[in-house]
Amino acid sequence: MSLGKFTASAVSGTQETTVALAALNFDFALFKTEAPQEYKALGSALSPHRREIAEDGDIHTTARKLRAMFEQILPATPSLYSAYGVRASEIASISLKDQKLRGGPGPFAVHQGVNGGSIWAAATSGAGAVAIHLLACMLAKLWSPSEATSIWEEIVLRRKEQLAAVSGSDPHEIFAAWAAKSSLTRQQLANWDASARAWLRAGDDANRVRQRQLKLIIENINIPVNTKSNVYDSVISAWTSAMIVMNKLIEGMPHSIENGSILLALSAWHLFPDMSVLSTASHFVKQGDPLIDPQGILTLGLQTAHSEFSAPQKELEVTGTGITWSLPLACYRFYGDPVRKDKALNTDGSRISIDQLLQVALGCIFHGWRESGFNATKAAELLWDLWKHCTEKGISTVKYLHPSDRSWLGVLADAAKNFLAAESATQKEYTRLFNYGRRRCPQFLGMTERFPSPVVALQQPQILLNLAVSLEGKLRFLRKKAITLGFDPQELIIRYALPADIHGERACAIATVIPIQDNASESGSSHKRWVMNKSAAAGSSGSVGEDEANGEVFETLDKADILEHSPNCPNGGILFWSNAPTEFSARKIVTSPVDEVFGRSAGTVLCRGNCVQRKPRIITGVPFECILGNPAGAAIFRIILGDERPTGKTLSAEDIRTVLAQPSMEISQNSLIRHLGHTKQTMDSRSYELKVLCTIVNLCRHLGDVTIAMTLTSRSLYRVKWMAKTFLQQDSRLAPLHVAIIEVFEPLELDLASSFACIAMLESGTINIASTGLQSVMAMSSGDSLYIATSLLSDPACRWDSKITRIRGNIGRAGIALLIPREKPRVRDVDPTDWNLINHDEFDGVITDSFKSTSLHMSFTEFVLPIDTGLRGTRDTEIYFLETVISVHD
Repeated sequence: MSLGKFTASAVSGTQETTVALAALNFDFALFKTEAPQEYKALGSALSPHRREIAEDGDIHTTARKLRAMFEQILPATPSLYSAYGVRASEIASISLKDQKLRGGPGPFAVHQGVNGGSIWAAATSGAGAVAIHLLACMLAKLWSPSEATSIWEEIVLRRKEQLAAVSGSDPHEIFAAWAAKSSLTRQQLANWDASARAWLRAGDDANRVRQRQLKLIIENINIPVNTKSNVYDSVISAWTSAMIVMNKLIEGMPHSIENGSILLALSAWHLFPDMSVLSTASHFVKQGDPLIDPQGILTLGLQTAHSEFSAPQKELEVTGTGITWSLPLACYRFYGDPVRKDKALNTDGSRISIDQLLQVALGCIFHGWRESGFNATKAAELLWDLWKHCTEKGISTVKYLHPSDRSWLGVLADAAKNFLAAESATQKEYTRLFNYGRRRCPQFLGMTERFPSPVVALQQPQILLNLAVSLEGKLRFLRKKAITLGFDPQELIIRYALPADIHGERACAIATVIPIQDNASESGSSHKRWVMNKSAAAGSSGSVGEDEANGEVFETLDKADILEHSPNCPNGGILFWSNAPTEFSARKIVTSPVDEVFGRSAGTVLCRGNCVQRKPRIITGVPFECILGNPAGAAIFRIILGDERPTGKTLSAEDIRTVLAQPSMEISQNSLIRHLGHTKQTMDSRSYELKVLCTIVNLCRHLGDVTIAMTLTSRSLYRVKWMAKTFLQQDSRLAPLHVAIIEVFEPLELDLASSFACIAMLESGTINIASTGLQSVMAMSSGDSLYIATSLLSDPACRWDSKITRIRGNIGRAGIALLIPREKPRVRDVDPTDWNLINHDEFDGVITDSFKSTSLHMSFTEFVLPIDTGLRGTRDTEIYFLETVISVHD
């Protein structure tokens, strides 16, 4: 008997019958309506077990009670209910086709498949219950499970207070009066939210292209759902207004956005109208959803449109917080004042794939990069070149040197390759993720301005030049770079160190940046170098000779003519050249006490110049200051003119790529890998976080289309508890470089317990637990996924690539459930009289299925043990052990 028919009979009956009926203590689970035609395909796609639970189980009771409570305040939106049914059936059908399992689901078969429990329970409870499911999707889209459950509890309590004033004797109010006295536990509300949350993931997966287009729009706005401070008023207003607007759009009536509720609904309900985005120019976004009339266009006004719409020439990034919603949650904690929670859809309501996570990580790696016009494309090209140089065969002479494809450098290089090969829309999305990682969450990989990534450190000329083997290559690069610095090249010189002699004494040389006048040269000008060497010290003639290969003129440089800081001086960078050639002395020459030139380092400088430290000395010559490079190695110096001081210069991405591609530079592959790996006897935090990243990636590669909570990127991977921080091999036969490659770059092979702890963090974005105590976990249920120990699904004789297999499904309970076996499972007693039932025949070589009549069945003992996550005072259990029994029936 349907609820509508029951209401009609109650109204048409006598007063005595109505009063007697109202006094009955009945449960709405006894009544069930037939699902509308649009929802029939959804029901067919559900497993028999899920249909049974949705029609006769606890979730069906929840749907009916919530309908009875809120039906009187719901607007009439028949077109919305119909269109949503069609879309839900499409999602269920797509999810059914996409199910791919290795082996069979075994005892998990009844829990396999898309969880459409809440929507099917609503569809078989009437149109009003479908509206309740729509609200559940809106809340689940933006709020965490604990927060959404708290909102449900608060609005249910408030609604029951309103219904308490309803007269039970009025036949029109009989169900409202019953609803006021009915009870809904927090666990029932949590399970209702969990079902809607699992459905959301299936819907997002089935509508990836349209969801991505909608996300690109939402990411660039700042608009609240509404500004009401009361939880009940805010939620009911957002819910009902979104339903009304959506119903109008479906029927072909255009609408202009006034708040963020309709945008949140679009994302949660998987209905996609065409949109007109008005900014400095009008942009029409065509979604082509057949369920919405083409005339139903949603207009995003000037007050909300930002970024690429208003300034298309700017670099793409997530400029807005998207849809925001701020509410004080009174039911979130056991004790205390309401807790205000501020949520933003761009971060709190988003889940990303592992490929998208790597784009965020790629941005984190380049946090602190200083270069005008730098963008994601330049970053990807640079990282790909670094990867090629580190893995190119024939460069290295050391065995086992190259990082593997599974290393953190390998997975980031793969992300760079995917970025460069992506089509336009995907590349736009990747660019936003890159910029988000670079600007908003460097802490994810522990990158700071003070301690940048080893890739960003390559911008420092002294670091990159130290990786080069060829002295001539360094000189050629510095000459080319000097021309681009914006200074007069005639004011610049290049100072470079010469190899030490057998006594360990070092010398240096000075070279011109551009050719200078030389009457002896056919062209009238040539490059010139002034070199300290043993032949000059022995009293050779002034001209050391002319290099026939490049036409440069070499002259002797007297060691006493050069005063400079020691190589290890922290304030180094000043070079004073006495008896400098006219080309430089004509521009500026000073006579000054050495203390004014070198400050506190004057004594050290004088000692290096073989002068008495305490003896006052006036020096005459040309002062230079380092502007780019390593003063102790190879660097560009500029004449100090007046009070103008040159600012520090860094290399561009193109500079670094040029150096890597230039054979004459002879960039040492070994040294580059040492630099990127931070090779030390102890691993620093950045190396550890990168190692955690590639460990996560390699775990997820075997889990199919797993998604990750975006909130994970706002936390530091250095603090994960499921992975140890001591990895260095203790084998003394391994050289330090080998240790760096094997241990620092490569992922850690996680055991089963650590894998489950890692997945729990990826699913929630917040839960960080150690693997201690998880050794007995055999499966995990979270969202729309079941993560199962592969050994439970595979033939024991088979070998598998991953310890864990993911299938779509869940056990229908809120939170993250870690399934553990009983300590002492029940075993059938051995009957001595059954000895004659088994023939111990020799194997005849024929493979026979001897278990055709054997089946596995999973059930729960209801023993639940919450796991401490360090969060105190909240009313919900985020993660828990659930004792599970797998029975064998033959």
